[in-house]
Amino acid sequence: MRKLIMLLAALSFTASGCNAHTGATKTTVVKKPEGKDLQRVVVLEFAAEGIEKNEASGLESYFCNELFNTPGIELFCPGDLNSIVELKELQTVTGEYEESTSLSKIAEKTKAHRVITGKISKVGKMFVVNVNIADGDSGQVTTRIQQQVDSENTEDIMPAMKEAARKAKKEL
Repeated sequence: MRKLIMLLAALSFTASGCNAHTGATKTTVVKKPEGKDLQRVVVLEFAAEGIEKNEASGLESYFCNELFNTPGIELFCPGDLNSIVELKELQTVTGEYEESTSLSKIAEKTKAHRVITGKISKVGKMFVVNVNIADGDSGQVTTRIQQQVDSENTEDIMPAMKEAARKAKKEL
């Protein structure tokens, strides 16, 4: 199961111009929509609860891949963050990602308009995917997305990740 998720994430990243070995995307600005400013969106590493961290990382990569060609955004996924800020700087930010002060500090350091956090949890025989989109200035979460999957198989989460990304695109 784990190998399947990692393989699917690697294949989807390779197909979209991402580096499957490092998880880093080629930061490409898609055509800026008429009359709109370009937004920098930073996706932070997704938390894992009840599943292996590498499985959550593969699903997070899949989520980022789904956001990759969204018009009007400059996307930075966890593997890209080193290109815009030293990771040591982000590690000095105290508190949990959910705290607005931490999110606004992260946004300030990365010059992000929006910060996306996520958590993938296994609860009994179900998986829960939570994605939060925070405003870069205030650090306040403006959108909460939750997807539930009634399955014990990690690979069954892929459609939920795709749906969470689709909903996130609408909010960006």
